[in-house]
Amino acid sequence: MSTVAELQAKLERMPNAALAEVYKEMLLIGVDAVGNIKQRLSSGAQGGPRSRTGLLSRSIQSKVLNIGDEVISLQVGVFGGVPYARALEEGSKAHRILATVSRALRFRVQDRFIFRKSVQHPGNRAYHFISDEAKATEVSARERLQAAALRGLYGA
Repeated sequence: MSTVAELQAKLERMPNAALAEVYKEMLLIGVDAVGNIKQRLSSGAQGGPRSRTGLLSRSIQSKVLNIGDEVISLQVGVFGGVPYARALEEGSKAHRILATVSRALRFRVQDRFIFRKSVQHPGNRAYHFISDEAKATEVSARERLQAAALRGLYGA
């Protein structure tokens, strides 16, 4: 895998047309990856966490980071205030949850609401919904970016 400095050196040698094609392709790869992750969350497919509120799904985005005119990297992840995202991605050990903002925690058990000052969360397994997509996309993304650079260099 290339270091950032190696990637910057390669990009600086690229003509603007090739750089523009690579940038557009990175945007498309990001859109595809986000769509795949959201599909997995919405259906609970492949053992992924099932979304109840949609907050996690709405917070998953892609960003292409630039320094000057050079494209540096594509990031796909959770951007926004979803404090439980890391616990779903990486898993969590059993832990106590305390009511800190209000006097009590409120949750539903069957058809009734229960109020408690604290609860013991049993923890959860790691779902790897983002890292699995990154691994699945890596090879095809590299091929797509090489093809985009060639299109920019030699025309479609």
